[in-house]
Amino acid sequence: GNVSGSDPIIYLIILSLFAAIYDSFYWVSHLFLFMKIESKRKEKTKAGTGFLYAIRKFGTLLGPLIGALFLIFVSEDALIFISIIFFIVSVIPLFRLHDISDKPQKIKSINLVKLKPSHKFVFINHMIWTLHRIAEATIWPMFIFVVFETIQSVALISIIASITSIIFSFFSGKISNKKTHKLILFGAFIILFTWIFRMIFHEQIFYYLSVVIVGFVTLFISLPLDSSIFRIGVETNSLNTSTIRNIASMLIGSLFFGFLLLLVSVFKVSFIIATFSVFIFMLTLIIFRKRYRIG
Repeated sequence: GNVSGSDPIIYLIILSLFAAIYDSFYWVSHLFLFMKIESKRKEKTKAGTGFLYAIRKFGTLLGPLIGALFLIFVSEDALIFISIIFFIVSVIPLFRLHDISDKPQKIKSINLVKLKPSHKFVFINHMIWTLHRIAEATIWPMFIFVVFETIQSVALISIIASITSIIFSFFSGKISNKKTHKLILFGAFIILFTWIFRMIFHEQIFYYLSVVIVGFVTLFISLPLDSSIFRIGVETNSLNTSTIRNIASMLIGSLFFGFLLLLVSVFKVSFIIATFSVFIFMLTLIIFRKRYRIG
């Protein structure tokens, strides 16, 4: 039925609160459990991270496909119902985790001041990188929807990105640590110019091609960056590390979207911010390359 002007805003606020609660509980627990598992195989953390990425992206690939089929052949209500079923089913494997402790042995308060400089370096770079990640995962699909004006175009973005990531996730985890720093800089360099070209060239085929390019080289950065965070958790405190990572992501995301809320030209400014963040990310790696490492 008809709703008043304020109802959609209230509805969005309520949805946002639930999304924030989900984000906090799911991601902190998800990363904590992964770190607990990796603590038994410390020397293979990077390979484990690659496998984790591949599984995530496989789910991201299936999601748009299943969603599109239900929207086209059934209904929106059926899509919501099947999504609820998938959420319920996804909990079942957690009850079979008998060989690891899913409860922290010691609860320690988080003290950001006392973090090692090398750990701070990793988390700060994670925040900088998150600006690009948010723009790529959220703003770019919205831009594609505005350009093509179809839900299918957005689903295609997710499918292309997921297939690209699945193919290379398994292999990226096996890359030698000696090459990690150079590959991170190479990946950041390619992504930097991809954002610049996105603002210059307006060919629709390039929009999709850029997703393949970014999906490939992003693994050179995201995998070693996350494996560094996971290693910090394995060596120190898994719960605190996963919490700090999530706080860093949500904080920078809040600032990013809060800033965009004040603007009219959302897409152009967000692309510029993403470009600038990748440049700063590269700059910090180059300046501190002899003191701190990622990967």
